[in-house]
Amino acid sequence: MPAASRPPRLHVILVQTRHAGNIGATARLMKNLGLSRLSLVRPTARGHLEAIRMAVGASSIIEQAQIVDTLEEALGDAARSYAVSRRPRGINKRIVSPEEAARELVAAPEMETAIVFGSEKLGLSTSQTRLCDALISIPTSPQAPSLNLAQAVAVTLYILTQALAPAREPGHAPPPSTSADRRILYERMNATLAAAGFFRTRGAQKTMADIEDLFNRASLTRGDTDLLLGMFRRLLSAVTK
Repeated sequence: MPAASRPPRLHVILVQTRHAGNIGATARLMKNLGLSRLSLVRPTARGHLEAIRMAVGASSIIEQAQIVDTLEEALGDAARSYAVSRRPRGINKRIVSPEEAARELVAAPEMETAIVFGSEKLGLSTSQTRLCDALISIPTSPQAPSLNLAQAVAVTLYILTQALAPAREPGHAPPPSTSADRRILYERMNATLAAAGFFRTRGAQKTMADIEDLFNRASLTRGDTDLLLGMFRRLLSAVTK
């Protein structure tokens, strides 16, 4: 298989995940993005059927997921690893944005790379963070610095996989998203985040402006917006039931 057509060598690791729906949503996103390797470190989630329901066509990723007791085990064969975390205190680690990490992946795409996400409530411990080579910090508003697990997974994996996607021949580039496409997407995001209670302690207007800026920098195609619309449609349905 030509190198350009190989799937990205990304290994997604969820540490002590508390909610089965987040495992299912991660599996669904991985399937959408062409990823397949998932490891779960001491998951505390209950409700296997909820994970399968949220996976929607990606249950095989959950069924084949590696379940281990420690992050060391999950990181076993990774040539490099990134912990997705807010900037921690007292840890001298290199900190990069998702875009900077993507450039590093593009420079050496053959390397097995682990992307590590902490639990919904506590994130990653200091000792777990120190096991990783670098930190990915997603820029957010100071008034609303925290993303929930599903949001962090979606933003990070989307940026990394798009950077690793095979280069397309000139003239065959997919059509870009229009301003109207993106406006519909952002309205759906806003409704979903509001329904999930994300804005209860955050300024909705400023937070959405930051999210819109992030996606605008990604130069979304029409296919990208369709994918994200479908994702947020499912999430909105799940949180309003």
